[in-house]
Amino acid sequence: MNIQFQICGLCILFLMIIFYKSHKNLNLYKEKVFFSVMKIMTVSLICDVLSLVAIKYSFMMPSLLVEFICKTYIISLVWVVWSAEIYIISDINAAKRHRMITHRSALFTGVQSIIIYLLPIYIFSDGDQMYTYGPAVLCVYAFVAVYIIVVLALTFVYRKKLNPRRKFAINIWMLIWILSAVIQFFNSGLLLVGFAGVLGVLIL
Repeated sequence: MNIQFQICGLCILFLMIIFYKSHKNLNLYKEKVFFSVMKIMTVSLICDVLSLVAIKYSFMMPSLLVEFICKTYIISLVWVVWSAEIYIISDINAAKRHRMITHRSALFTGVQSIIIYLLPIYIFSDGDQMYTYGPAVLCVYAFVAVYIIVVLALTFVYRKKLNPRRKFAINIWMLIWILSAVIQFFNSGLLLVGFAGVLGVLIL
């Protein structure tokens, strides 16, 4: 089962969380937003591993359950990019307004998640090579692409208000994600998207 990238990514994330929690912080609002990004990325990577395990042992599980787990993972990718958008917006707006934007956009992303759950998903597995495809996956690609465009647009439009280092980190993260998504789209057996997200959080 090809989960080397995912396990490596989880190790990096857990180390980051340990260092973050052991480091004395000022309990600032932006620190909380960043920690939320880390938690969402961690959940996404765990879902990635669970989806591969579910596919591997699909003969022992109901097909609807396997599809649900796989859809939950690809939906988590949408939430990861959503968290990147929320992170960049925290540099543009005051905490109170940022919370309002976060809650409203979370509802919108929740609707997107429901749409993906309702779409069909197909599973390919021939031993070590496992991946999903179909309308649900294509829908995720579309939603993620829109979020990435929005994030990049925000970094350009508000470039004078954003912290230069944060803006650079976000742009590098999005670039890594785009490259990994393109590679995985043309080589479905190479599961890079989750690990690319970890690298993005590490850069942040």
